[in-house]
Formats: sequence, structure tokens, C-alpha cells
Amino acid sequence: MKGITIAVGSRTSFCRGQRQRLAGRLRACLMLAIIAAGPFAMKLPAQNYLTSTGTPTFAAPYPAEMGAVDAASGNLHLEISLGAFPQRATATPLVPKLVYDSHIWVPQFDVTTNSEVWTILGLGMGITAPRTYGTWGFEVGNSSTLIAVSDQYKISNGTVTFCEVDYLLWDTTGTQHYFPIVVTDPSNNCPAGSGSGYAADSSGYYMVTSDTSNLVNVYAPDGTLVFNYWEGYAQNVNPNYPYTVVEDSNGNYLYSNNATETDTLGRVVGTTMVNGYSTPPPTTLPMFNSQDTTTGTSSYSVTTAVIPVKTNFQQSGITDCTSSCTAEIIQSVVLADNSKYTFLYDCDSTTGNSACGSPGGQAGYYGTLTSMTLPTGQTITYGYSNFKDAAGNINRWITSKTTGTTMWSYTPLVTANGGWQRSYSCALVGCRKVTITSC
Repeated sequence: MKGITIAVGSRTSFCRGQRQRLAGRLRACLMLAIIAAGPFAMKLPAQNYLTSTGTPTFAAPYPAEMGAVDAASGNLHLEISLGAFPQRATATPLVPKLVYDSHIWVPQFDVTTNSEVWTILGLGMGITAPRTYGTWGFEVGNSSTLIAVSDQYKISNGTVTFCEVDYLLWDTTGTQHYFPIVVTDPSNNCPAGSGSGYAADSSGYYMVTSDTSNLVNVYAPDGTLVFNYWEGYAQNVNPNYPYTVVEDSNGNYLYSNNATETDTLGRVVGTTMVNGYSTPPPTTLPMFNSQDTTTGTSSYSVTTAVIPVKTNFQQSGITDCTSSCTAEIIQSVVLADNSKYTFLYDCDSTTGNSACGSPGGQAGYYGTLTSMTLPTGQTITYGYSNFKDAAGNINRWITSKTTGTTMWSYTPLVTANGGWQRSYSCALVGCRKVTITSC
């Protein structure tokens, strides 16, 4: 068990995965996390409801303490706010928060064995996830993370005639948005060329890249610039190093660099995470507090632990994680007033690990959250099972939530043939039914 405190701030980053044709020019970024060539690599990404996180466009959220249960995907999504700071010309405050999604397992391709293996999202050499604490992320209200995950191209007579780069944006709720960007000059600039396009999930997010100005912009549906690393240089915030800048539709800026997070009122609300993937994670969270006349901050602390896990999905063609598998989790969060959240997870409690809440003898231990105790003392417990859809895809699905004497049941049922691999709409609407009951 590790006791740590965390560093506040935005972790906006831009990264390029090094798959064959993605070994091109890396744009400078505030916090560069390079996906190096290694044994794990991602196949061409796609929207997959069984690995979705946050609040996707197809979500059917049912309220839960500190978050929601998505009946469309079986994902438990929680957000623990660590403050809310009013901003200029908007009713939306800046909200640093810890974010959890129970969809932590994804298949990743292992080139050393030429097979897919079950891997915790963000580990291996597949899709990088902005999860500072293994299965938990730390987000500031106006920060997003962008990575390039794959590309595809066509060659005719030695010339590239078509080039598409697939990007993944993690927004501040942990929701994934994919952008298939077609490069306008493929013969000269594949994959690092100019292009633009909307997110594939119809969310309204819009992305623009430029090979001439090194510009990478992503806009939210309301016009807010949610990802940009070059604008800070243009605004002369620091002529020696580009800042990451978030700009709302009224022209107000929020700046992030390797040291501080400055909001639209010019206040330093905390320190940023120099490396969101360091081990151990960043340790101090001094949040802006105008009522504290001594330090001007309030402190929060987090205790993390590493737990043993093993999967038992038994999905054809995907190898289960059964040997030396671990997950990093948050065990407790102590707030500024010394009240706290505590958590237990699906791992073998007979090992003596104090973060484990499951009995011994199970065929699988998936590391998902099984219990949360609120600062009020109320405890909520969660149950899960493996769900297999009509296309044969499998992942964990939250099936129950119990608060006191009340239990909510979320039971998925395959109702038609098909699945997300054959029909996107079928996967999200007609291929399963979720019965929700309370007793």
C-alpha cells in the first residue's frame, strides 16, 4: 500500500503511436508520452460499447452516487470533485476531479505471440489512457488528452495516394472520441499532414491539423477550443516553450505548462502533472483556496495500492491475463476537511491485500471497484459479471448496485443476432436489452 498526495493541474497531451507509418514528426506538446514500438500495438480503433468510458453519445445513464451506471454499455462511471472555481464569462466552473470507469480491460495485439491479450486500458503499448492512478484518472475541468492511435494509407506506383490518421480524444469526463482525419496532401505528408473532420461518434467535436503551422486544434460542440498546444506560443505566453491553451467561445484562455495551471481569471489554481504516467504518481494536490490566508491552498491526499488480478473472459482468440497481472488503484481519498472516501476492489482478499474485497477461490479477479464508502459513512457495493454479446464480444458488465437495503439490478440480455462488429446501430440499440430493477 502506498500513501501519496497528488499534484493538481491539467494533463493535456498530444502523442503519436509509433506503429510503422506513425514514426513521422512528433509535434511538441506540454507533456509528451510517446508510445514506443514494443510488443503491444493497437489494431485500427473503432467505437466499441464494451470498452467505452465516460459518457458517450449512445449512453443510457442511470444515476448513481458520485456518477452513473450506463445501461447501454455496462460501465460504472464515477467523478469525485476536488473543487469548483468560477470562471470568466461562463457559468461552467473549472472542476478538478478524480474519474473512474469500470471498463478497464481491452484486447491488445501482442506482436511477439501474434495474438491478442487482455490488458488494462493504458498499459502495454496500445492506446494510452489519461489515467494517472492506473484505473483512475485525474482531470482538470478544461483539460483533454489527444493521441494518434493508427493510420491507413494506399500506395500506387510508389506514391501515397490516400492517407488517413485516426486520433483519439479523451475529454474531461473520460469519454473517448475518435477522429478519422484524411490527409489533404498524402503524397508528401503522410501521416503528419493537414486535415480536418468531425468525431466519428456524432458528438460534434471537430479537429483541425496543419503540417505548415504545426497546429492541432480540437473544438467542442459549443465552440470551446478544448485541445491546443501551439496557441500559447502565438499569444507570447512563453516565447521559449509552447503552452497548452484552452479557449472558450468568448476568447477567454486557460493556460497549462509544466509547472502551473492558470485559469481564465489569471489565478494559479494548482500545479500541473509533469508526468501523468510516473511511478509513483504525483504526490501533492494543493488546490487554490482564497480563504486560507497562510498558504492560499487546501491539501488533498490519495492512498494508492497495487492489487493482483487475473481475467477469465475465455473469449476465443484473446488470451486471458493470468500470470503476474496487477492493477494500480486508489484505496482512499482524504479531503481538505479530513473526511475521506475509501474503496475496495475485485481481488483476492485472502492474499492479505487491504484493498481487496472479494473472497478467495474465484476463477477471475478483474480489479473493478466493488465498494465505495462515502465521507458520510454510507457504503455502496457493486456487482459485475462477464457479458457476451451476439457477436461474441465479452467484457465486464455492472449488474448490481446496493446502497443500504436498496439494490439496483442491471441485467443485460442479448435479444437479436449481430453485434458491434457487423452493425454499429445494432450494438447500441437492438442487440441487447437491459432490465433495471430496484428492490
